[in-house]
Amino acid sequence: VTDSIDACTQEIISGSVTGRDLAAAYVARGDVYQRASQYDLAIQDYNAGLSAEPGYTEAVIHRGIAYGATVQWAKALEGFNQAIKQKPDDAWSLNLRATTYRVLRQYTRSIDDYDHAIQLNPDYSYAIYGRSRAYYFLGAYGKSLEDCKHAIALNPDDAQALIQCGQTYRRMDLHRFAIADFDRALKLKPDLVDALFGRGGAYLKIGQFERALHDFDRVLSLTPQDPIAYNNRCWTRAIWGREFELALVDCDKSLELRPISAYAHGSRAFVHYRMRDYAAAIADDSTAIATDPNDGDAYFVRGLAKLRLGDTTGGNADIAAAKLLDSKIAQTYAGYGAVP
Repeated sequence: VTDSIDACTQEIISGSVTGRDLAAAYVARGDVYQRASQYDLAIQDYNAGLSAEPGYTEAVIHRGIAYGATVQWAKALEGFNQAIKQKPDDAWSLNLRATTYRVLRQYTRSIDDYDHAIQLNPDYSYAIYGRSRAYYFLGAYGKSLEDCKHAIALNPDDAQALIQCGQTYRRMDLHRFAIADFDRALKLKPDLVDALFGRGGAYLKIGQFERALHDFDRVLSLTPQDPIAYNNRCWTRAIWGREFELALVDCDKSLELRPISAYAHGSRAFVHYRMRDYAAAIADDSTAIATDPNDGDAYFVRGLAKLRLGDTTGGNADIAAAKLLDSKIAQTYAGYGAVP
């Protein structure tokens, strides 16, 4: 890295290059800084390149990427708009703007740009993958799956596309297909946290609790301060019906890391319910409902706990509220052995 920076610096200060060539030297050095995650220095160089050659498209695009990397999405979008105005049929710029729109949850605009980029370059696997993500967030799972499969066909070693297919299969309740794609992603990159999370969740859905716990253990070995992973381990043990003390430790840790979490309070409530500590279950679920009034699980488990304590009116009211939020919730909890 140092050698590359020195070489660019020598060219910049030599006085032998001006205009577009000087701008290109600044962009080259900025790219080295960006690859080293020194984004402020990279942006300074891209700005210097634009001073040397106003409107230099490469500097505009690369600066936009650096702005995105530093979560300055409005500035990133401004840059990509400028680049596309200068080069309307540049598939790379269109893909970058589409991704920015996607991050900003402007999914329809995102898909429009991906469509344009793919029209210009039908084998643009990154744009096809990106469009799959946009469709996924819109709930268009069939289209999402079609795109991520296409991206994988074009680039079989694209672990992120494999993860996307796995996540989409999970949304479609096709958990064994999801596991197969997560497996493929993890063979390519064994430490992919998103793949481990996804596979653990899929194992959980098909009742392979030990395998689910193993995946969540791996997540925590890689990201020891992840509150979601602690919650997932807690919830796995809660519905498995085993190791409740360990489950409580995990839920407590999850709430220590993220004190406001309906999920963790709900998970801990179900552990308390399993342990027949109904008052504690009611307290946790009440907190969960206060955090998220649409948490059907919290209403259902609180209702069960109230029934166990003899509060028939309150228990039935909570269960009715849960069923309004999720018509299949009683069936779900019956599968866990928890019935009114």
